[in-house]
Amino acid sequence: MSRDVLEVDCSRLSDVVRSGTNWSNKLWELLEEKLLDQVFVVEASLRLEIVCCTESMNLRRMRTTRNSHK
Repeated sequence: MSRDVLEVDCSRLSDVVRSGTNWSNKLWELLEEKLLDQVFVVEASLRLEIVCCTESMNLRRMRTTRNSHK
C-alpha cells in the first residue's frame, strides 16, 4: 500500500470519526433538551400541587378560625 493511499484512507477515517462525533453531540443535545423539558414539566406540576395544597390548608385554617370565634 502506498503512502498516498494510506493518507487518503486515514483522512477518510478521520472524517468518519468527526462526523460520528458530530452526530453523537447532536443526539446528546436533543436528549438533554428533552430531559430538561421533562424536568421543567415535573417541576411545574410539583409547584402547582404545592400551591393547591397550601391554598387548601389556608382555607381550612380560615374555616377553623371562623368557627372558633362563634
